Amino acid sequence: MLLPLLSVLVNALLQVLTSRMVRTEDPGVTHFYTGLIGLACTSLVVPLGWQWLSDWRQWAAIALMWLFGSIGHYLLIKAFQQTPASRIAPYLYAQIGFATLAGWAAFGHAPDALALLGIGVIALCGLASARLRRS
Repeated sequence: MLLPLLSVLVNALLQVLTSRMVRTEDPGVTHFYTGLIGLACTSLVVPLGWQWLSDWRQWAAIALMWLFGSIGHYLLIKAFQQTPASRIAPYLYAQIGFATLAGWAAFGHAPDALALLGIGVIALCGLASARLRRS
């Protein structure tokens, strides 16, 4: 229960810091150091449960996750550089839909009715926020 909460808090902190750093720092520098800090922090837990991967497809999947995650993070930094965070935030709600699809595709997990209700409430709040900002 604490891991998802910690994940949300760290992600929110990352986005707030990124939106502030792009005002004074180069996007490439910001991308490099946020990646380096993430690597250092996640490397601390590797000794606790690492198992060597024997299949090349697992290594390929990890490499693709790194590649697309890195590209996505760089593009997010560029977006924060081009426009205010308040305009980007509603688009970040798309993560909910993609995470749901990924959970279904990778693990065969479909959200139950209560989860769908929560997803709907969050999405509607994001849409309402975007609409109110336009007015």
